[in-house]
Amino acid sequence: MAPASDELVQIMLELLLVYLILFIFGLVFALLNLPLLYTLLFSKKLRDDAKLLICLAIGDLVNCVALSFMGLDRYLLYIRCIPIRMIPLETSLSCASKPYMWLRIIGNLWPPTVQVVMGMERVIASMMPIVYIKHLRNRSLHLSMLSLAVVLIFCTVGLALAIINVSKGYVKFDCGRCYYVAQNRMPYRIV
Repeated sequence: MAPASDELVQIMLELLLVYLILFIFGLVFALLNLPLLYTLLFSKKLRDDAKLLICLAIGDLVNCVALSFMGLDRYLLYIRCIPIRMIPLETSLSCASKPYMWLRIIGNLWPPTVQVVMGMERVIASMMPIVYIKHLRNRSLHLSMLSLAVVLIFCTVGLALAIINVSKGYVKFDCGRCYYVAQNRMPYRIV
């Protein structure tokens, strides 16, 4: 543990409500994703034809759950740190061991990866229809697995970087990014 400056305590006080709202909104939107996912998974026609859309829905659900967990984790962290005016010392590996970090990586990477795969599929279908019909038309499961493999590769790279950088010292105590406002040079944390 390290002492927290008055400025940092003030910032944590300001962000308490923000992270509580993030927790609530993440949870609400995760619950709103469930009917969509239910519809996509339990309709035989949609399940057969819309595998990439199912991947998008799962990725969005994971992202909402991750944001909710992150909001809760940081809210509880700030609640613990403010009264004692101390912050924990975190390394890149201790941050990587938090489950919401992995959910955030998956939720931030999988939907855009699926969108790129869908875009490439549409480009191939319009530019090379014969190739599309022969090789891609009924292979949406393979394309879904490709998108998942890309995300898992990036997760592996992230873990490797966390292990490599563990000896380089400490990272921010809440495992987030720090941005500076030009007017007064006070660090403001955002998700």
